[in-house]
Amino acid sequence: MKYYSIDFFDFQLLKLFPFLPAAFLPFLSRVLISFEFLLGVLLIIRWFEKTILKITFICLICFIAVNLYQWYAGIEDCGCFGNVWQLSPQNSLIKNIVLLFLTVFLLKSSQQPQKTKIKGFVTLFLAIALLSLSFLLKPVYFSYNKHLFEKTYKFPSESIESWEYLNIHPDKPYLIGFVSTGCPHCKSALQALDKLVETIQLPPVNLVVYGDSAAYDSLQQKLQISHRFDYITDTSDEFFSITGGSVPKFYLIQNDTVYFMWKGEINFDDIDSYRTWKNKLKNFRNKKAKKQE
Repeated sequence: MKYYSIDFFDFQLLKLFPFLPAAFLPFLSRVLISFEFLLGVLLIIRWFEKTILKITFICLICFIAVNLYQWYAGIEDCGCFGNVWQLSPQNSLIKNIVLLFLTVFLLKSSQQPQKTKIKGFVTLFLAIALLSLSFLLKPVYFSYNKHLFEKTYKFPSESIESWEYLNIHPDKPYLIGFVSTGCPHCKSALQALDKLVETIQLPPVNLVVYGDSAAYDSLQQKLQISHRFDYITDTSDEFFSITGGSVPKFYLIQNDTVYFMWKGEINFDDIDSYRTWKNKLKNFRNKKAKKQE
């Protein structure tokens, strides 16, 4: 279940480990899921039983610690089953404690079977196969992004109809995204953006939507987007002339100047850029001020 909705699990890890580079988390999620699956298989076939039970015991202790943190932090879903089945940290804590006692009982009654080279090779092959399969079925994508500090340019906001209806303070940084209601990548980007707002501090987000308001409102409900971003609709040719004919695209703008541009689905390599945009923008301004002096 967790693997089926692995993107959801990626963002759960982002909440738990905000100090880790975000681009590392999709790899970590696939390794963890493969590891859990391998443990389950080895427990069922009872290979290296005592060793596997000890590892399971350690894992459950870690899971209990995570549940306690989630409970303390007010996180509503433990993420144990992805977004297929929501389970609160409290219920997950009870589940893991029961499994912990069961593991201790099995550990006391189990016997260490004789190790064989064949079992070792098969286990190693199974581990490599599971790990490879997780990356093949759910690849880690890296989107295209540009840091435009050295080649900043003026954003053509005057070309967009109804621009004045967006909640924008030009002297402060803001994100503007160009999306289409019929674009699959735009849908994924909107879902990722919705989760990003919960996990990291973003500048105000505004959207220019290619389509009508009814279609976008329906899309929000369908995708279960909890945050209501300020948006305007635009079906003119200017929409694609600004984006170069491809969506989704996101721009970080201040004083009508574009400093960042992200193209394609929002992925975890982008999150690191989002996290550090303040420092990068500040450093750029300091360098620019020194040059002017």
